[in-house]
Amino acid sequence: MSACCVLIIDDDAYYAHCLKQTFASAGIACLHASAAPVGMEMARRERPSVILLALLVNGIEGSETLASLKADADTQSIPVMMLTNAGMREDVERCSQKGACAFIIKSQHRPDELLACVQKMISTI
Repeated sequence: MSACCVLIIDDDAYYAHCLKQTFASAGIACLHASAAPVGMEMARRERPSVILLALLVNGIEGSETLASLKADADTQSIPVMMLTNAGMREDVERCSQKGACAFIIKSQHRPDELLACVQKMISTI
């Protein structure tokens, strides 16, 4: 995949669409998976620069998906930013321990603010 590609793993289609539009306007390619297993396969195949992973995707805990991504030699080096509608301390700690590089509360960040976070992450890769 290109040097600037983001994979969104989130079952919130509207939110993913908004992010894709925002990233596209900045010239960043964006892929979307609405199911965790599909997202993990896309991550292996496409090797995105950054993964935005929802804390809960179709009933599957994002922390489990995160652990799988970090255990896989093909995806373990890809930075993963967690997305959620809540900011429970336990969730933040659990995801940080499993390798998440950031924890983003959707309602507190507009798509353009998330774009800035992603651009900053990409610039350090």
